[in-house]
Amino acid sequence: MKFSIFNFQFSKNSPEAGVTLIMAIVLLAAVSLTSFTLSSVILREVESAGLIQDSAPAIAGAYSGGEVGLYILQKNVGSIDLSNQSLSDGGASFDIISDLTDDPLLVTVVDTQNGYINLYDPENYEEQDTGIRSIEVTNNDGRPLKVEIFSWGDGGTAVCGTDNLPSGGTSASVLTCSGLIGPDYRYQIILDVNGTGTSNVSIRAFAADGSSIGSPSASPGFEATGRLGRVNHRIRVNLVE
Repeated sequence: MKFSIFNFQFSKNSPEAGVTLIMAIVLLAAVSLTSFTLSSVILREVESAGLIQDSAPAIAGAYSGGEVGLYILQKNVGSIDLSNQSLSDGGASFDIISDLTDDPLLVTVVDTQNGYINLYDPENYEEQDTGIRSIEVTNNDGRPLKVEIFSWGDGGTAVCGTDNLPSGGTSASVLTCSGLIGPDYRYQIILDVNGTGTSNVSIRAFAADGSSIGSPSASPGFEATGRLGRVNHRIRVNLVE
């Protein structure tokens, strides 16, 4: 930044001296303002260049996270929720946040087609012990329902059910299947509308301590975020069963 030095000479009681001083002050202020503005522009350009430089590694981190999440799901090798996973090149990292379950799971059933709802671990469908020890089916509104619940380990005998679950969202419209016995704690729920029309149903699963366990979502997916410096790039991977 360049500074200019101005020397002023004036005589006492000279009217031109006051005008000259004012003009000099205005000129000095203009020079300082111009220098400050140019410095601000340069700083913004330097900052923008740094953000642009960090964008490519952050994008690469997001897509790497997407590939890692898909691999984990396909191979059933554990949870896809990861944080601060470093890439070997570029200095970026990535996080993965799963969105695989709904609680409650909301389902609309029509009279022309039965509803088939499967409860399992969406990160590892081969895992028999899902932690589920009770299931709750609520007929919120619409037609009455026939409900049957089967274990994946025994598709011939229902572990719980009713021929007529009324609607209304009251205690009478809730079917609770508790005390479920393994070893296979994966379940299929079959919903059949009685009569003509539709039924809106909510489904929840619970562990032995009463805590809720999310049901596999109708629109599962996960988010992967790549990071480098102040740059974040996020993608969503939608999964179709």
